[in-house]
Amino acid sequence: MNIKNILFPTDFSSTSVSALPWVYSLTEKYGAQVHFFHVVEKLGQSGFGYVPAPTLSSWKDQIFESAEKTFERFCHEQMDQCPNFIKAMKIGNPVEEIIAYANDNDIDLIVIPSRARKGMDRLLMGSVAEKLVRSSSVPVLVVNPG
Repeated sequence: MNIKNILFPTDFSSTSVSALPWVYSLTEKYGAQVHFFHVVEKLGQSGFGYVPAPTLSSWKDQIFESAEKTFERFCHEQMDQCPNFIKAMKIGNPVEEIIAYANDNDIDLIVIPSRARKGMDRLLMGSVAEKLVRSSSVPVLVVNPG
């Protein structure tokens, strides 16, 4: 097995941070490059018909700028153990964007934490990790944060 590129989708949560030791270990073992990836979900269309277009555009810009700053801070705080990394950010559906990025960037492995959802929350919402496992052509390592 030859792993050169590892994709680590992050939402900057403590759950994401708990999966980083796996990323660091795999990076060291295989000499791989890590792609830190964040997806800003699109704003829903419901209710935005009442918001003037310039205001909505400004909100979207502010959300993206805020996410960029958070991403910079996350990488600065967490990347001391991982000198060989790329960071990228997209706007869209997280599962679709993660799969597209993996396919476009020769990713060999996706490492993602599980959310450990239970009951109705899991049934109604599903999870990004579960959807990736089901639909990605790239192998997915799901890390239990516990």
